[in-house]
Amino acid sequence: MRIHWVLAVWLSVGILPAQVGHTTIVFNDPSRTGGFGSGGGPGRQIQTEIYYPATVTGDDTPIRPGLYPIVIIGHGFVMVWSAYQNLWEALVPAGYIVALPRTEGSLSPSHQDFALDMQIVANRMLLEGKDPNSRFYGHIHPKVAITGHSMGGGCAVLAAQQFPNVHCIVGFAPANTNPSAIIAAANVTVPALIFSGSGDSVTPPYQHQLPIYQALSSSCKWYVSLLGGGHCYFANPNFNCDFGESSAGSTITISRAQQQSFTTRILLPFLNACLKDSCMGKFLDTLSTISGITYQSACPYQPLSVSGQITHPTYSNPSGGSITLTVVGGTPPYQYQWSHGFTGSDPTGLSAGIYSVQVRDAAGCEVIQTFVLSLTSSLYEDGKKPFIVYSLPFQNMLILELHPDYIEQDWCLYNSLGQIVGQGRIESVRIEVKLPPCGAGLYRLVIGNQAKSLLWMP
Repeated sequence: MRIHWVLAVWLSVGILPAQVGHTTIVFNDPSRTGGFGSGGGPGRQIQTEIYYPATVTGDDTPIRPGLYPIVIIGHGFVMVWSAYQNLWEALVPAGYIVALPRTEGSLSPSHQDFALDMQIVANRMLLEGKDPNSRFYGHIHPKVAITGHSMGGGCAVLAAQQFPNVHCIVGFAPANTNPSAIIAAANVTVPALIFSGSGDSVTPPYQHQLPIYQALSSSCKWYVSLLGGGHCYFANPNFNCDFGESSAGSTITISRAQQQSFTTRILLPFLNACLKDSCMGKFLDTLSTISGITYQSACPYQPLSVSGQITHPTYSNPSGGSITLTVVGGTPPYQYQWSHGFTGSDPTGLSAGIYSVQVRDAAGCEVIQTFVLSLTSSLYEDGKKPFIVYSLPFQNMLILELHPDYIEQDWCLYNSLGQIVGQGRIESVRIEVKLPPCGAGLYRLVIGNQAKSLLWMP
């Protein structure tokens, strides 16, 4: 069985990839004071750097047509927003608007205020999509992810608890906060992805990321450990973070580029599934196949899978074959496309041959399954019919299906001339025998010390 995902290919003669536009908006919260920036109105100032899909790269350039989910990124302790260029350069071309609040960058930050700032930015960005005077008018998708690195990751957990406008969270080596992100995690129910680096000594995973992950009440949650990864490598070089990590004795064995590559490869399919209703199977497949990580998960989602019950055609009814599909997992409803043009789930009236079906679910997950229908003939043993025999089309193949009692016995098949046409050790209830061009006739099957006369009657 093969799982396929539809990939968008950008052609030079067609639509070009999105460029990265940038603008700055100062939001405000009249109920609080402080913050960073000015000109946002009364109360707390929340200067936010916003990166978006644009027609031309640059500041305040036109936004590219489309609807884009919001990804909020909270910075780490005494780190600047520009250290996360690696993230916005990965997310924006993939169809996301990235917003980075610049508040609480001092040596004595308020984690609670930073979490509230993230909520304010999320709410105000949603309103920007409804404001005819905003460049984002008509371009804001209603789904939001709140993410963050280190301190910002812990604050993302604080922000997500019982917040109706968040649809998933991501923590990049999230640190426990004050108030405790570990305690707050019990109030988070949206899907969550927690990253850690196994070589992180700044926020050791067993003290920070693992307890946060374990405390989450999320319906689906994943904990991904990047083997040999560090704390600061989730971001670009930053003196404050890198100096702290070098002093903490971290045991990093991979490069920053490798860590960021692993992170992006896992992050994008997760966000696509959570915010764009894309195929969750792509994310799960990435986790199961990517090297250099270990992970834990708790999620009831079942990947899309397809199986089928075959009824073979017979010589007396050569168009009497059928296939009854069983489809489980994924996201119903399902669409079907068979190789012979049928678009239902259970084709009938089939002759011998090879049939493939592509099943697609509502989230875009696709599975292709192939079935082989063979002509069935009568096989007699002493006037009875204890065996089933199939003839594979155009292959001169005789297939015997035997009783399990015959397992681990030797077998030999003779034709009417006494010539051996097949022999071996029975290791399963199915034996495939390659026959000469004219395979019909009388055969003698010897199993152990027992001989059976078999008449294959086409």
